[in-house]
Amino acid sequence: MEEKELYFIYKDKDDYAQFMSLLESYNVSDNEKTLNLKLVNYPDTLYLSDGLKANQKALFVGEIGDSSSSKKNVEYIFSKYGVRYGWSGPNRAYIDIDDKLVKDKRVYEAFIEEFTQLPVMYARTEDATQRNKLGRFFKTFIVPMGFIRTIAEVNMDAAAVRKQLRAYALIMFFNNHLQEFLMKN
Repeated sequence: MEEKELYFIYKDKDDYAQFMSLLESYNVSDNEKTLNLKLVNYPDTLYLSDGLKANQKALFVGEIGDSSSSKKNVEYIFSKYGVRYGWSGPNRAYIDIDDKLVKDKRVYEAFIEEFTQLPVMYARTEDATQRNKLGRFFKTFIVPMGFIRTIAEVNMDAAAVRKQLRAYALIMFFNNHLQEFLMKN
């Protein structure tokens, strides 16, 4: 498979770091499986000043300037806990976050329960047999970046909840739909 280039467009640099760690962990976890992807760091300020060519693959995380006008034809393929993502045509993927759905404590607790059970790829420092245990992943990446905290620690702080939702969205997209998006022509 030829190397694909994906422009990662974001406002919060933690989102880029999270996605990059997923990609690096995937590529070093198993020598037989690698994702032939060049991730291009493209902050929203760069996108707003330079734009993209129509044939460049891009993943937009959150609201980025005029991206809402581009979302008219988005085919959303995932929607849960206020997280949804999908694509518009073969070259534009969008991750949207609406934290209103997790304002209810019971919904938030259900979200955290599911979030902590996600199968993800892990840092190269982790034993390969442990890579599907999310707790190790949280210790390595998510806790230092402030993504996972208990409901008491977060106290429904909207910014912290949005970070958690974006981390959940990135992991879900990476694990379940990234390759499908990359193969779209």
